[in-house]
Amino acid sequence: MGFNLISLNRVDSTNNYLKKLVSEGSPHKTAVLAETQSGGRGRQGKSFASPPGGIYISFYYNFADMKEEYLPLVTPIAAVYVSRAIESASGQKVKIKWVNDIYFNDKKICGILTERVADTLGFIVGVGINLSGSNLPDNLKDKAGYIDTDKDMLVKLLIENMDFNPEMFGDFSNLAYYRENSYLAGKKVGFTLNGCYITGIVKDVDEKFRLAVETEKGLSILDSGEVSVLVI
Repeated sequence: MGFNLISLNRVDSTNNYLKKLVSEGSPHKTAVLAETQSGGRGRQGKSFASPPGGIYISFYYNFADMKEEYLPLVTPIAAVYVSRAIESASGQKVKIKWVNDIYFNDKKICGILTERVADTLGFIVGVGINLSGSNLPDNLKDKAGYIDTDKDMLVKLLIENMDFNPEMFGDFSNLAYYRENSYLAGKKVGFTLNGCYITGIVKDVDEKFRLAVETEKGLSILDSGEVSVLVI
């Protein structure tokens, strides 16, 4: 089953627009694609620059047999599927920065935001991809990058790859890909946990896609809902 795709010119946020459609009865596997967003968002309420020329798309899912424990796996698995689509379209290798960003040439080119639909096990996955550097805000040009590829082809591949099914949660090839293409593996990072700033070396991602960091006090296992991790 494919997606019912709604294409728009400009919205505040494709996630917000899709939430409204869902509240009005839009079904499982509805998607919204926009040319630009005026209020794009990332994790923890951070803004996400969405200039014209990029890809801004959100997907809604509501599986009958969805389980609560699967929800934390959605974002990292989406990162795997989006990375594969980008690589297929561009012919370039990309890396996944735990838990929801995709990097190319050491710069962020893509962000992923997963949001649960209130009082259900339904969820929305929003994807934003930079395809040009010319429209990026000046304050982001040192940190944000872009991937030069055919937009229509990448949208097509995204829609194909993001055709989720519940079996994906038990597919260990997703974990293997995530580990193999980890941007943080072996890097020194810093994070704040329980009010304390901690540094360490990233060792691995465990079977629940949690980040394992070796610190001076031992191995810390980080949940994506608890912390943000920065390379130092």
